[in-house]
Amino acid sequence: MGITLDGDGSITSSSGSLSLGDDNLTTTGTIPASQLTGALPAISGAALTSLTSANLTGALPAVSGAALTALPATLPVSSAANLTNIPAGNLTGSVADARLPSALQSFPTPGSNGNVLTSNGSAWTSAAAGGGGLWELINFTEITSNSGTASINYTSLTSHHVFKLICMQSANPFSGPGLKLGVGTGSHETTSNYRCSEDAGKASLTASNFSALVDERYASVGTAFRLGFGGSFGSNVTYIFNLRAAIQTQIIVQAAIVSGNNYIYNIAGFKSDTTQYSSLHLLPTSSAHCIGRYWLLGLKES
Repeated sequence: MGITLDGDGSITSSSGSLSLGDDNLTTTGTIPASQLTGALPAISGAALTSLTSANLTGALPAVSGAALTALPATLPVSSAANLTNIPAGNLTGSVADARLPSALQSFPTPGSNGNVLTSNGSAWTSAAAGGGGLWELINFTEITSNSGTASINYTSLTSHHVFKLICMQSANPFSGPGLKLGVGTGSHETTSNYRCSEDAGKASLTASNFSALVDERYASVGTAFRLGFGGSFGSNVTYIFNLRAAIQTQIIVQAAIVSGNNYIYNIAGFKSDTTQYSSLHLLPTSSAHCIGRYWLLGLKES
């Protein structure tokens, strides 16, 4: 093998290779990069510096990013398909329908006040609550003193078609004839065209007076329907029909009055006009109201 030392300081071999055995090759100058060819052996790159990112390939190891600086405030738009274990508290924005279960997709808007959420078997809808068939509580009033409330006024009765008034008295603050019920359009209508099948107290039924009882026709009872007779306390249930219709308002009363003879009454009545009313007015015949509890319920057509 021939070795030539060139005038520019380079060494060439006639065989194309230079072997130094186990010795090291040292130089006091710089080996030009153009004179280095082939692949580097697998050695540590710990001391390598100034590497450009274009010359880096492969995956980075899982390292802490605590010391990273100059990161943008907003991450670039990229796929998050492989992100896992993200806390719910770190999620913002709206979830697309496609990401929700099919039963919750295209969830309806709330709609009007009082609407309820219903299902037709395949989708949810927001609609007005169904009515009809059930009594709905319109008002409950309890009177604990016979000197504070002269009447109970139920106004703006425009949503129901049939009414049920339950009166449960628990004291006897005045003498007869007891409770009265008037109609109106916001205030008590006091024209004298209330008619009832009973206009005075009737003695308790006995064997001696049974044969004297006869069918009784209606009679004018003044400026309101009477819901019972006598000065003793009692309870009654009154049904009111056609209050809002342009026909005669009608009532049916079942009453039990606790007095010396313990009266039981079935009273029917009507108001002999065709006014469309929208209020009911419960009042006593004296200035103080009966102590007790009072419920007004309504029934809708649909």
